[in-house]
Amino acid sequence: MSKEITKIVIVSKEKFGNTDFREITRIAKRKGIDVEHLCLGSKVSADKNLKIIDFSNDIFLSLSSYFFSLVVLMYILKNIDKNNTFFHIRYHKFCFLFSILQYFGFNIACDVRSGVVASRFRWFSNLLMSIELRTFGKRSVISKGVAEKILGIKKYYLLPLGSSLKCINPKKLNYQQPTRLIYIGTLNERKLEDFVNAIIETNKMRGNIYSLSIFGYGNEVTLAKINEMIFLEENIEYRGFLDYNDIEVVLSNYDIGIAYIPMIDAFMYQPPTKIFEYLSAGLPVIATKTFENNSLIKDGLNGWLVDDNVESLINLLKNNLDFINPADCIKSVNGTSWEEIFNLYYINIMRAGNFK
Repeated sequence: MSKEITKIVIVSKEKFGNTDFREITRIAKRKGIDVEHLCLGSKVSADKNLKIIDFSNDIFLSLSSYFFSLVVLMYILKNIDKNNTFFHIRYHKFCFLFSILQYFGFNIACDVRSGVVASRFRWFSNLLMSIELRTFGKRSVISKGVAEKILGIKKYYLLPLGSSLKCINPKKLNYQQPTRLIYIGTLNERKLEDFVNAIIETNKMRGNIYSLSIFGYGNEVTLAKINEMIFLEENIEYRGFLDYNDIEVVLSNYDIGIAYIPMIDAFMYQPPTKIFEYLSAGLPVIATKTFENNSLIKDGLNGWLVDDNVESLINLLKNNLDFINPADCIKSVNGTSWEEIFNLYYINIMRAGNFK
């Protein structure tokens, strides 16, 4: 498929705000490509020039969210010219309906950013995802592990993670005292209580040598548990949601990033966005030994690897962590800016034909 792409249409059964597609949109628009999002509104303060078609108030969706694919499909057929347009569908249940468009000459692909995490029947949900994904002649996946190990997909285009953040303090020579740790991300299904416990116990032994700031969101049960644990801890704070536009400046006030992820099948092949952002901002990372984290973090060079339990964390934290130069962190993620990912991967996905 060699036609020049002049428009991208991104379909998502979520509110606009996913980091990956915000960056893809930003770069595409800078290259003169029009981008339109068909989704359920926006969870961030979007650029006034950003085209978001909000389906959250559609009468059919008020009856059931399962109508989303059908409603958006009808909108596309009625309102959007397929010529020189690339349609990128973020995976959601029943998204297979959009695969019909490829038989009418639409340039379309389905994208998977993650396997299923929060499900008692995770294996079955991943199987359904794999089946739906195979209905598309063209598909993009976040990592080889997610595609091949979790979904069993052999033919796919890689669309990896990256970061466009910059390091504000590249000449930092040491960590502050107490050493300032930061966690950014969802609190659900992450066992972050382990890390909080490890900080509390280490500070008791060593005399408040660490502080921890937690940014993110979680369900009521998780938030209540975290807040109860840190209620009397002056060196640990929950700061709430952090807007993506503020991350670069906020990270400049910390020494070490946290990517504490349970070592279970659901996360083993899932690359964490925040590792790329921490490293590109010059922060070394404490990360669990998942397959993807092992490929990103090299012990003592750009961070430290631990098991997913309190004992392993305390064994690491009870000794003063050696200073890691911000330049070494930045160097370890060279070639992973969103500009490079767009040029090396996304353009290829847009222009490629369907798999045979």
